[in-house]
Amino acid sequence: MWLTPVELFTPYSNIFANFVSSSMRPMIEQHKHNADGFQIVELGGGRGTNAKAVLNYLQSHHSDMYDKLNEYTIFDTSPTLHELQRQNLKMPGSPHYDKIKLFNLDMIDIAEGTSTFLPASEIPTTLIALELLDNLPHDKVVRCLETDEVLQAEVIPMSGSQYSPSDEPSEQCSIDTSQSYNETFSPVNDPLLQSILSLSPLLYTPPTSNGPRWIPSVALGVLTRLYECRPNSAVAFADFDWLPPPDTSLSSEEHNLMIAAEPAFGDPIVTDMEGNDHPCYLTRPPDALCDI
Repeated sequence: MWLTPVELFTPYSNIFANFVSSSMRPMIEQHKHNADGFQIVELGGGRGTNAKAVLNYLQSHHSDMYDKLNEYTIFDTSPTLHELQRQNLKMPGSPHYDKIKLFNLDMIDIAEGTSTFLPASEIPTTLIALELLDNLPHDKVVRCLETDEVLQAEVIPMSGSQYSPSDEPSEQCSIDTSQSYNETFSPVNDPLLQSILSLSPLLYTPPTSNGPRWIPSVALGVLTRLYECRPNSAVAFADFDWLPPPDTSLSSEEHNLMIAAEPAFGDPIVTDMEGNDHPCYLTRPPDALCDI
């Protein structure tokens, strides 16, 4: 079981409460939004522990800012965590009950603009996301040596499969251990990835000499949506800045399943609930839950 820092040491959240106060106060004064207040948005709110701690600290140490806070909004992909947030933050009599709003939304839908995120407003807004970036989908891209075109990676069964690239993914699907899988590159056709690459080609497009790289496409899509609807925003992300290298001594079964995948800048570490590392998500045991 993985625990985030705030679950181990609640005062960790005081840092973010102070950040909220120091970033929102000058925005409120500069834009004269004293009457409108400000908003906090948290992505991936866990059990709601950080939200409660931030609000407690604001109330006791920055009471004027607490009074100006209109809403603390949590967006979470997990229905299980969304329910835990409701139990911890939105039960009758819960502290800060009137400040909290909860939404169960997929971060991919937010990034792609297929679901409602935040209404457009000039109101100052703080976005908080703790241990979220590493869990958001990334895309692997490479520049073709022959055509100089940017290509995206796809994983396909090598032979004897009924899979079609148009098939919709399902949460119930597991990897067929009788199949071998291979990595292939094709022209970029994902609208979100296309938009991210167009924002800053020099930053996110790999030169041919550097090989493939991973693009944090969903994270960048979410940030783009944020600043489109809330230009007066401050952002606080907290995540790992270093992880030990994976221990990926392969079993014979994993050798048989191993994808012919080209190493890329930013390759993920894949660890199952037993603490075992895997070279790729597709080499995990079929029913194993993994952190990536």
